[in-house]
Amino acid sequence: MKAYSHTKVLMGSFCWRSREERGRSQKRLRNLQPLVLPWFSVSLFLLLSALISDLLSPQNPMEELPTPRMESNPFCSGWDAEKVQCNCSISEFKHQIYPPTYLLIFTLGLLGNLCSLGVFVSLCRKKGLTSVNLYLVNLLVSDLMLVCALPFRATYYLMDSHWVFGDITCRLISYAFYINTYGSVYFLVALSVMRYLAVVRPHRYVRLQTSRGARAICALIWLFVALVSAPMLTAGVEEDAATGKIQCLELTSEDVETLVLMNQASMVLSFLVPFFIISFCYVFVVHSLLRQRDAQGSKRPCYRKSCALVIIVIAIFLICYLPYHVVRTVFLEAEREVRINGYGDSCGYIARVRKAAVITLCLATGNSCLDPVLFFFVGENFREFLRRIKCREEYRVEKGRGRREQDQPRTELPREGDEDSRHPKVMRTDL
Repeated sequence: MKAYSHTKVLMGSFCWRSREERGRSQKRLRNLQPLVLPWFSVSLFLLLSALISDLLSPQNPMEELPTPRMESNPFCSGWDAEKVQCNCSISEFKHQIYPPTYLLIFTLGLLGNLCSLGVFVSLCRKKGLTSVNLYLVNLLVSDLMLVCALPFRATYYLMDSHWVFGDITCRLISYAFYINTYGSVYFLVALSVMRYLAVVRPHRYVRLQTSRGARAICALIWLFVALVSAPMLTAGVEEDAATGKIQCLELTSEDVETLVLMNQASMVLSFLVPFFIISFCYVFVVHSLLRQRDAQGSKRPCYRKSCALVIIVIAIFLICYLPYHVVRTVFLEAEREVRINGYGDSCGYIARVRKAAVITLCLATGNSCLDPVLFFFVGENFREFLRRIKCREEYRVEKGRGRREQDQPRTELPREGDEDSRHPKVMRTDL
C-alpha cells in the first residue's frame, strides 16, 4: 500500500512538472511568434533572390534557346553591327503576354478600386475618414492612376509596338506607372508606421495619428514620389528608322547607364528600406498585441486585424515587388553588358532575362488588384459598411418575396359534404 501511494505521489509530481514545463514552452513559443513571419519573409526574400539570379545566369553558353527571328530591335539602333547581333528580340513574346494581362488587370483593378472608392465616399459622408482610411484612399487613387493607363499600353502592343496617342501621352503613361509603384510602397510604409504608433506607442506622436497629420504625410508622399519619378517624363516617343513605327515604352542604348543608376537608388529607397521598416514595425506590433492578449486571457479583434494586415502587406511585397526589383536589376546589368561587349554567345541568356522582365513587370502591375483586399481587411468601418449593405439587400429580397406571396391567391381544399365539393374554393387576398 505504501509502495502504491509512493508511486502515485511520484507520478503526480512528474505530471505536475510536465504540465509546468509544457506551459513554459508554450509561453516561449508565443513570445517567438512575432519574429517568425518577418524572419521567414527575409529568408524567403534572400532565397528567391538567389534562385532568380541562378535561373537567369548563363550556366552553359553553348546551350542556348532557339534564336528568335530577325527583326528590328530598338535596343540595337545606332550600335556597332560587329559588336551587337540584333537577333535576341522578344517582341513576339511581349505582344502575346502584355495585352491580355494588362486588360485583365484593368478589368479586375477598375472594378475592385471603384467599388472600394464608393464605400469610402459613403463612409466619408456619414462619419468622415479616419487617418487609416485616408492612407487607403490615397493608395486607391494611386492604383486608379495605373489602371487607367493600362488600356493605352495594351493597345500599343496590340498594334505591333506602334504608338498612336502622341508624345505627351507616352510620357504620362510611363510617369503614372512609376508613381503607382513608388506611391503604393510608401503608403504601405505609412500604414505600417501608423499601426506601430497606435499599438506600441499610443501616447506619443499623437498629432501624426490624426486626420490632419495623415493628410500632411500623404501630401509629402505625393510630392516625393512626383519628384523621384520626374525623370520618366523625359522618355518620349521615338521613330524606328527600319520600320517607320512610332515607339514608346522601349529601352534604348542611350538610357541604359542612367537607368542602372536610377535602379540602384530605387532598389534601396523603394524596396529594401521600406521592406525592413515594415518588418520592424510589425515585429513590435504583433509582440505587443500578444502580451495584451496574454494579460486579458482572450483574443482581441485588434490582434486578428493586425495579423491580417501583416500577412497581406508582406504578401504584396513578396509577390509584386520582390521579383520585379530583383529581375529588373539583373535585366539592366545584362543590357549594360550587351552595350559594352555585345551579345557574343549569350543570346539565350539575354532572351531569358528579357522574358523574365516582362513577367515580373506584369506581377508588379498586378498590385492594383491586390490592394482592394487590403481595404477589406484593414479599412476601418469598411467591412461593417459592406455587411450593412448585404443585410439591407437581403431584407429587400425577403420583403419582395413576402409581397409576392401575399399577392398570390390561396387555394383551399373542399370539405366533405360541401355542395361545390367538385371545385376548390379560391380565396382572394388582394381584396
